[in-house]
Amino acid sequence: MKKFLYSLLALTAVTLVSCEDDTYNVKADDPDMIEGREHMALFLHDNNTGTSDYLKSSHVDEEIANKIWLSWTEIPGSAGYQIRICNSQSVLGHPERWMEDTYLYLDTIVDSNVTELVREHLEYSQVYYFSIRTLSEKARQADGSIDLDSPYHSKWFGHGSTSDWANYFGLTTNDRYDVPDVLSFSDKTETTMRVTFDNNVATAGYGEPTLWTEHFEMEDGKFVFDQIHVMISTSNPTATFEDPNFTYDPDIKRYVHVLTDEEKENGYIDLVGLTKNSAYVVNVYNSNQPIYVDAVYNTISPRTTGEPGQPILLDWKEEYLAADTIPEAREFRCVRIDTILDNFMRDTELAEGTIFELEGGKTYYLFNSLQISKGFTLRTRKEDADNGLRAKVYMKGIDREETNSSSFGCNFVFGKRKETGEADAPIFVDDVIIQDIDFDVPLARNYNDQEAGYGDNTGNYIANMYSDGLAVTFNSFQIRNCTFQGFIRGFIRVQGSKRKTFEKLLIENCVLWNCGNYGNKGTGYALVASDGKPVSGISNVFKNCIVRNNTLLDSPSGAFLYEKENRPWPSSVKWNVEFSNNTIINYNTITATSMFDMRYIPTGSTFKITNNLFMMAKDLDDERAMNFKGSQFNDINGEPAEVFFEVHDNYSCNWDPNKQEDDQVFTASPFSTTSNSIGKFKEKSFNGGPAGSAMHPDNDLVVRVGSYALLPSELMSKVNPPHHQSKDMEANRNRHRREVLDLYYNTDAKVTGHEIYQKNIGDFRWKMAPREEWTKASGMPAAFHAIGHGAY
Repeated sequence: MKKFLYSLLALTAVTLVSCEDDTYNVKADDPDMIEGREHMALFLHDNNTGTSDYLKSSHVDEEIANKIWLSWTEIPGSAGYQIRICNSQSVLGHPERWMEDTYLYLDTIVDSNVTELVREHLEYSQVYYFSIRTLSEKARQADGSIDLDSPYHSKWFGHGSTSDWANYFGLTTNDRYDVPDVLSFSDKTETTMRVTFDNNVATAGYGEPTLWTEHFEMEDGKFVFDQIHVMISTSNPTATFEDPNFTYDPDIKRYVHVLTDEEKENGYIDLVGLTKNSAYVVNVYNSNQPIYVDAVYNTISPRTTGEPGQPILLDWKEEYLAADTIPEAREFRCVRIDTILDNFMRDTELAEGTIFELEGGKTYYLFNSLQISKGFTLRTRKEDADNGLRAKVYMKGIDREETNSSSFGCNFVFGKRKETGEADAPIFVDDVIIQDIDFDVPLARNYNDQEAGYGDNTGNYIANMYSDGLAVTFNSFQIRNCTFQGFIRGFIRVQGSKRKTFEKLLIENCVLWNCGNYGNKGTGYALVASDGKPVSGISNVFKNCIVRNNTLLDSPSGAFLYEKENRPWPSSVKWNVEFSNNTIINYNTITATSMFDMRYIPTGSTFKITNNLFMMAKDLDDERAMNFKGSQFNDINGEPAEVFFEVHDNYSCNWDPNKQEDDQVFTASPFSTTSNSIGKFKEKSFNGGPAGSAMHPDNDLVVRVGSYALLPSELMSKVNPPHHQSKDMEANRNRHRREVLDLYYNTDAKVTGHEIYQKNIGDFRWKMAPREEWTKASGMPAAFHAIGHGAY
């Protein structure tokens, strides 16, 4: 039902009616231009007023995080204004959805002399979208009512999208103040789960108890709450909740249970009558607080269990191509799978942990980004992968409107956006495993393509988040034994003001090539990029981050691992990072960013950086930039200030015949330096040990060349970039591309007798020859033909 703001504003007494039998003088050259039609009202903001004056533009209140002030242009002689507000991104670019109550948060009419509207007690950290039209006096009926179907009303302003800024307006409320972690869950089954609550101020959540005194009621060292609320997640609307201890409250659209003294003492309540494979939104509520958004503590959204069943084969058939509405799918001969995976996220019959298999040697694609709210596995069919035959997946990158237009990719999305009617609750996702697949974005464009006039560079990733996405925790996100081409702006990125936690993040046995090069200086995002939000420091992307046995080849981008924000990390946040047995060839040669740009380390963190091979490779007559910075670790945040580094057996090869000594592969900030790098922490302690115990006993912070130096071209066949730096923009397009991935170790005595070969330094796959051996051993296909760039 549409809601009207009679309590906030003096409204004209109007009745809304419809009349369809009038005729109007329509201008022949534009059917929307009715003679006498009202002028459009526009929301005032700095894009159209030319001023950032806080009081002259629509804005979010500076002091009250969830209060919005709207102002608009006055249209003299009008009958008033109709304002609609939506809090779902679903309306963007869909004007018809603004006409449906389902999508609307508010629909109101105000008098003609009113040009401001205030809304309080909104959801925190929520984007709200606004539209407005001017109502015409010509539509006023004899009884004083207004015919809302009259064409004399102005057009609507605000029905565009974010890319159509002249017909779009949105505001995002600010973050809620810190909230203690009172709620948690355990013991999930198909139909039950235990919800645990900790009301002890000293132990609930994080930070000092004084952090909570302003916003939360406390009594005798305990948080005050008296109700448990449950809502069925909108991600599975067919689920049910049939717990006899709860009563449905239609005003707040939640099931409510008043906690007994015994339940408070026990510290838990068991929910029953749930639907398998379904998510539920649960929070605790203090009825003494009159404002709902401030009366709840932390919110959780656990999912019941289910039996995953046998792997589901997503087969490849000619009839699927023939029926596809995307014509390029037939050109690229790829079958679409994102619709199936998206439906899985809502399907209560399919459990988390479901395995989706693809046919080896076949090509599939995603056309839209996939929001991940359930754990699953996507892999090449096991028997195919075991025989070295893998499926190929295009992350879009196949559609084009004209020759020089940019082809945009799509991403896997960590978590999801809040849908209409959905609670602002964290998502808990079980294991997500991506395995034995060759990923590509065939028509992706990089910075040099853009410079040569081939369209804008492609701002894509393999996995990203929406800036307005819900908080999310992944039990694990694992990428195993895959190859990647055409991922230009970054690889794994998180963003947004909400908490994001990965219990485990694994990238193993993968090859990245023909990626990166998003900007002139290598701008873009890191291999794994964190954003340090929320400012309380409660997110943890690097809780157990493993990057092992991969090759990153000539893909200029940002750091490997990135988190530069200076946050008051709570004691629960520690980083445990392993970066081992990787071969890095010309990764970030045009950027000023260090490989490891993790400036303020949570105390108690550990780092293992071992057995890596760092190579700077090019021909002597290639004039390309060759920068390579090691690490930036500025300080330890927290007390006691402790950290542990295991760094040893890292080797290098350098193209420059004048730089064949240890550590000379770096152009700045080697690990060994004592200025904001790993060497700075030699005298730090760990686990209460003496000064110096921050270092593994076998540590060697120097990146070695070995008992004798090897040039990259001496170690590996065809390692130097095939396309040189060029002043000709057309030729320069491919300076960070290669058409064939045909690297392998040479086998002369100079190579086989070297420590790199003897100690299995770097990615082992390049030791195997002939190529058929390592392709089968690693699951890589012996033949791979990409349409846009590169081929095996």
